[in-house]
Amino acid sequence: MSTAASSRDCLVVGGGLAGSLLANRLLDRGWTVDLAADPSTMPASRVGAGLITPVTGRKFGLTPDWGPLSKTALEWYRAFEKQFQAPLLAPLEVFRWFANAEEATAARRRRRRLQPAGWARPITTAEQAAWEPFFHPPHAGLVLTGAWRLDTAGLLDHLHRRLAAAGRFIPQSLPPPANEAGDGYAAHGIRYRKVVWCEGAGVLRHRGADTLPWKPSRGELLEVEIPGLRLDAVIRRGHSLIPLGDHRFLAGATYDWDHPDQTPTPEARAELESFLHNLLRVPSTITGHRAGVRVGTPDNRPVAGPHPLHPGHWICNGFGSKGSLLIPWTVEALAHHLVDGTPLPPELLPQRFSRPPPPEPPPNRRPTTLARQAVCEILRPGDAALDATAGNGHDTAFLARTVGPRGRVAALDIQPAAISSTRRRLTEEKLLDRVTLLQADHGDLAELVLFPPGVRPTAIMFNLGYLPGGDRRLITRPASTLRALEAALTLLAPGGILSVVAYPGHPGGAGELAALQTWLTTLPPPWQVRRLGDHPPPDSPHPRAFAVLQPPDPRSSP
Repeated sequence: MSTAASSRDCLVVGGGLAGSLLANRLLDRGWTVDLAADPSTMPASRVGAGLITPVTGRKFGLTPDWGPLSKTALEWYRAFEKQFQAPLLAPLEVFRWFANAEEATAARRRRRRLQPAGWARPITTAEQAAWEPFFHPPHAGLVLTGAWRLDTAGLLDHLHRRLAAAGRFIPQSLPPPANEAGDGYAAHGIRYRKVVWCEGAGVLRHRGADTLPWKPSRGELLEVEIPGLRLDAVIRRGHSLIPLGDHRFLAGATYDWDHPDQTPTPEARAELESFLHNLLRVPSTITGHRAGVRVGTPDNRPVAGPHPLHPGHWICNGFGSKGSLLIPWTVEALAHHLVDGTPLPPELLPQRFSRPPPPEPPPNRRPTTLARQAVCEILRPGDAALDATAGNGHDTAFLARTVGPRGRVAALDIQPAAISSTRRRLTEEKLLDRVTLLQADHGDLAELVLFPPGVRPTAIMFNLGYLPGGDRRLITRPASTLRALEAALTLLAPGGILSVVAYPGHPGGAGELAALQTWLTTLPPPWQVRRLGDHPPPDSPHPRAFAVLQPPDPRSSP
């Protein structure tokens, strides 16, 4: 980078899609601009799949403002294809496969709304026949049209090379703004009139970052090779299988709202491996594991405008998982504002959050965490414990850590994938030696021998629903769950605790929650039933946590 000038118009911080597009746009407008990008960090733009989809979500909603947003995005990306003489944009369809009849019925109703507008079509017999050798068949499916995939990594490489050739690329991180006084920003002996922070998750390190209600989440994907499979569409079945060409695919992505960092985790890998296991009939090879942090906002709109604490500083952030669609339109508006003084659209301004938003429940108020906290009040080192629905092993590992090396834990699940995932987790955490794993239906709990004679579990945990990343058709059901709960009461040691987390948001989940709540109201004394945390309204799809406590045996008191 040349340092001949003592001042420049603008410094853009952040080498992801937003920062790179903004720096190039300002350069095209005649500004003296530098882009600072930390080469040691992986922006979410490089981690993500670059999907641009008009229809999203479980309810098949059309993306708000799809028309102007997609028009600007496609015009920009096609212009870059011509400028760099490189293919960057590919049209795609999204095959949404359903796990059960309830999902299929709901989709048929919404298809009547989508098909006349050209956003959906049925899957053809020829398509089913072509893919049958590779995939386990879905219950039913629907094709969503009008999607695109952007090669974000390729585009970023071209943009950075262009800036570097012009002496406008700074390959290092820069400290965040330190105080409120003084306009602009100084770096490397250069004074910048304006600085725009497009750092994605880097915004969380700014002083006063909590002035804006950012919603960061870690997303993880697996890079996969599937020999023989040629696919020009996205397969969506819980997670997505996204084609990259040459038999290469991305599988994902996960969402982790509690740990917004860029570290790939064994938990996410196991979840995505389970997804691939339940999706594919053919072998696949995992060649890579990506992790990045998306930063969103409560209203699902980006933030572009003056920094609330630092004059002369601007923010361009909060694109969530729709960056490839939202960024060009947002960057165009911000560039017009900076260069021409054109007012920014009010829906982008940080000031829209000037009224403090209602506080979200902290991570320690999640139902699963509340259940573990309740168990921690009872369970002691050396005790026995039972995880009646092992899933991916989170509760099993928690119980094993809590009882310590002198305790014992039994964990069961009906799905082989769940047992494998739990065993992997326990092995990685060096807890397997104190756990007995059993593939069995929790409805058969009364017939299973889980502990030596005379040993009764002090804590029994149920986490109902389906296996995350697995086949959503395989769910816990009211009849078997109630049998398991009745059996659990007979197993529980005096003074013990039984915890249950129920999920009404998936097909069949509301009926199971209703059956559970009815059962809890019928428990006679001395059983004590507690609702853990603040439960949402009755028709809310959010999970609930309950605890049933067994009073201590009075004969065991001193």
